Amino acid sequence: MYIRCKKGVNMTQEEINQKEWGNQNNWHGPKWISVYCSKKDTRIFVPKQLPWMGLWSKKATPNFGQPLGTISFVLIVAVIVVIAIFILRISKG
Repeated sequence: MYIRCKKGVNMTQEEINQKEWGNQNNWHGPKWISVYCSKKDTRIFVPKQLPWMGLWSKKATPNFGQPLGTISFVLIVAVIVVIAIFILRISKG
């Protein structure tokens, strides 16, 4: 499927996603911990700018321009907090 962009250029959504990922205005913060936000990019998770910084096998970061990207980030943080609280309560006895 092709999407008509500015200047009459047809691009696939994958091409738009790649162009958005390469746009430095969509990345915020220092490169080693940068946050990605693009509403034009339809992906929920995008590759990290510095892949060696990733903790997951996909080495991806959430796209905060997409609601599911934000929700999944919040859920991941919530799970980590719940696990930490659980471990602290167990260790106290």
